[in-house]
Amino acid sequence: MAPFAALTKRGDAILKVKLLEILYEYFGSDNISLINQIIDLVVSNDTCRHLALAYRLNLYLGLPPRKKSHDKWWGDVWEAYWAALFIERRLWNDDDEELTNTLRTLIHLQFEVLFREVGVRPFLTLSPFIRTQDPESSLGDDDIDIQIIQNPSYLKVPAALQHKPLGHLIKVKRTGAHCFAQEPTEAISQLNLYAAATWSTSPQPWPFRPLLFSPSLSTVC
Repeated sequence: MAPFAALTKRGDAILKVKLLEILYEYFGSDNISLINQIIDLVVSNDTCRHLALAYRLNLYLGLPPRKKSHDKWWGDVWEAYWAALFIERRLWNDDDEELTNTLRTLIHLQFEVLFREVGVRPFLTLSPFIRTQDPESSLGDDDIDIQIIQNPSYLKVPAALQHKPLGHLIKVKRTGAHCFAQEPTEAISQLNLYAAATWSTSPQPWPFRPLLFSPSLSTVC
């Protein structure tokens, strides 16, 4: 099983890098507390196992299903299969944007409530933050509501970190426009930048559908 172990290790590394880049796109690399919490969930063995079971990857690998659904083997299969997919693209000198888009979709599906409740969007989380000359010139204390995001129900925050704020959600009272950032001044600056843009409403992020996995890589094990 040495080839399988090697693919598992490569897949674990590839997925961490790809998923981290996607999270930077969605939430901005300045929001370290939020991203650290999300990445731990995304790459956890529980998440990988559930996805492998949902996609029934054992059928693509030509292997019988394991009787124990909690077996770590399922998470290893998920990582190994993604390694094989990225390696295949490289062998054929193809780009991996399709695979990356699929990962974007999986993240959005897993954290749909986070997107809805916090309202983060890629083009509102520029990193590093672009600050206005006077972040408070357009939005005063009477214009906004500030909510500290701490231990939200839609994130499985470990007990040791539940007392630490993940960031601040700033909402304009008269319009409902809102933005999330680790520090409130950064969120206010982002909202001022948003208000000055030529468009006023945000499209839904990354409306991609998960791709069906190709059974052509049936010999990764």
